[in-house]
Amino acid sequence: NFKTAMSSPENMAAGKDAIGFFGRIHPKLESELKLRNPVYWCEINIEPVISLTPMQNRQFKAWSAFPTMERDFALLVKDAVSAENLIQSALKHGKPIAKVVKIFDTYKGAHIAEGMISIGVRVIFSDEAKSLEEKQVDQCAETIVKKWQEEFNATLR
Repeated sequence: NFKTAMSSPENMAAGKDAIGFFGRIHPKLESELKLRNPVYWCEINIEPVISLTPMQNRQFKAWSAFPTMERDFALLVKDAVSAENLIQSALKHGKPIAKVVKIFDTYKGAHIAEGMISIGVRVIFSDEAKSLEEKQVDQCAETIVKKWQEEFNATLR
């Protein structure tokens, strides 16, 4: 039984229902198997998780058949600026083609002024109905950057 080979299994729950467990394989078993790194394992029963969301609220949206385009931005903002606010601003002002916004890097230190932070932001653009044109993405990216400048006094690095 694999559960008995775990060093400290933790139970997982969805609402009141147990949905599984996870934990690290016992170090003794790792040693016996000559594993170089710790190994973790989990078992999940997805049915209780699915039952938490009413069927009428579930929506499936197929991936676009058209390719995405990405733009990366290195922004310099006050360190009090919320990454979530930057993301929501880009999604709001990048409609309808800005679909995903991610923070991929943050940096404070040498060459960054005190009280400031450099944030790397990736915006993924797509259109479900057609292939995007470079000009369209560039215009949308410009709009997003202008809004970041207006709302957060951001500057591009």
